[in-house]
Amino acid sequence: MIFEDLESKIVETQYGRIHALTHMPESAKHVFVFLHGLRADVRSWKRLIPYLDDDWGIVLLDMLGHGESDAPHMDYTPEVQARAVSDAALQLVPCSYILVGNSYGGWITAYGSANGIYGNNISGIVLEDSAGLREEMEDTLKSITYEEFYDMQIKKLSMLNRNEVKCSRDYVVSSIIGKEKSKYLLGREELGRIKSRCLIVWGTDDKTIDKKYAGYFNDYISGSELVLVDGGGHVPHFSKPSEFANALKRFAD
Repeated sequence: MIFEDLESKIVETQYGRIHALTHMPESAKHVFVFLHGLRADVRSWKRLIPYLDDDWGIVLLDMLGHGESDAPHMDYTPEVQARAVSDAALQLVPCSYILVGNSYGGWITAYGSANGIYGNNISGIVLEDSAGLREEMEDTLKSITYEEFYDMQIKKLSMLNRNEVKCSRDYVVSSIIGKEKSKYLLGREELGRIKSRCLIVWGTDDKTIDKKYAGYFNDYISGSELVLVDGGGHVPHFSKPSEFANALKRFAD
């Protein structure tokens, strides 16, 4: 299976249209729904696809405000994103699925699971170098103000996306990392509500979110499993696709 063979689809949600790339064989052995990081899109998973089994169902989603999905002028809360993901998955997946989220996508995965947004439709979750942890933000704000943090994030995202510095969707990023979103951060209480099977995957060389925070997720989510990807950065599915795919296989089986 290669990325170019995936089928492009558009589905309507209560917040706008969601774009997806899918591979859904009849009687799929497992089904995975993948959520990218902030200001990324479905192409984030391109290097991973050849390492996944052909008999798996695969759904790559462009979250709202990203890729080819709609970018309505609204407040981009984790609640809104999780409900849009749930709406889209219900239309694209004929059975239960494992939800996989990297970085910002991990925050949306964990938030929706902790708050019952995905209902009984998920059979497990995978958090890959996940954002959204309260302790991480608290540690960050011990040395800088939120305004400084915000400016740093905007500059970092602009450097990573040089062709989009003047992108008309900059308001989406501004909304997502706005100070008021701190009320949606996840700590012991919130993560303790997650009842789904959970795999936490973290790159040992993550320079964006230190690997020590993987331990917080693992401690707070009952029964979770932690896998460290040696040499993996903030996006192990890109830098170490084989290792990441093997972790998914062990978790699914």
